[in-house]
Amino acid sequence: EPGKLGCAPDQPLKLYIGHIPESVTEEQLRPVFEPFGQLLELVILRQNGVSRGCGFAHYARADSAYAAIEALHGKCRLDESQPELIVRIACTTARCTAAGF
Repeated sequence: EPGKLGCAPDQPLKLYIGHIPESVTEEQLRPVFEPFGQLLELVILRQNGVSRGCGFAHYARADSAYAAIEALHGKCRLDESQPELIVRIACTTARCTAAGF
């Protein structure tokens, strides 16, 4: 809920994405997240060019980010050999502490 973390529905919000298969690229991941709203950034974390299996989706609007969480968290599998995606708010320490996370 946008109010719980102190951000209005029209403010940007970044999501953490976990369980991204190593073989998946940003170009392949983008269509999974774009239907929920405007993405400011989508990045898969890499070390020495190898996917770390996680990344971030930064939405222009918090309500878009919450729609993505609702639709994808624990429900979307990009590869049958991988678990379902983890999709949650990428909390800053101050924001999460204030919200009780």
